Amino acid sequence: MNRSSLFVSSDLQPGDLIVSRKGGGNLFQKTLNSLIEGVGRRRYGEGGLFLRSNHVRVCIRSGLLQFFHWTWPKSETVWFENWMLDPSYAVVCRPKFTVPSSLLDYAVDNVGSWYNVGLLLDIYFGLSFELFSLGLDNEVCSTGAAEMLEQPNHRRAIPADFLNLPELFEFVNYDNSVIELRKEPS
Repeated sequence: MNRSSLFVSSDLQPGDLIVSRKGGGNLFQKTLNSLIEGVGRRRYGEGGLFLRSNHVRVCIRSGLLQFFHWTWPKSETVWFENWMLDPSYAVVCRPKFTVPSSLLDYAVDNVGSWYNVGLLLDIYFGLSFELFSLGLDNEVCSTGAAEMLEQPNHRRAIPADFLNLPELFEFVNYDNSVIELRKEPS
């Protein structure tokens, strides 16, 4: 598929990920986004896809198109909006493996949970153990998405991982060329 053909929202399936560039917010939120993008650049170098990606939403229900995401300050479910699939802002990644049937249950159990800034710091500093997360089970957007999809080592996942693991995920809305993401609409 080429970038000019916009993905049709009715094609979204439970387990599909919208990997995007979240923008705006206050200085703290901008700092969080910068940390996530920095890890992507270190992990995949300048040749990695979507290095400026810093957010992941998981489709938990088709038809109604409901998504779950860990975001600052608390996790939430959101309904689909057309801008979410703008190819200059986001890409849809579809797992190549069987998606667990427990996505909705996970969302119900975790909605309203606090974003784990400490875990993000552990990932940013490349720690192989959890120091800043203080043993909390809460997640950040990418680790929560990986946990929902029952991926091993989910506590180290970043948004760019879903784009740079072709053995696990496929793109369903653009030709996988490197593109510059703009920030989400205000």
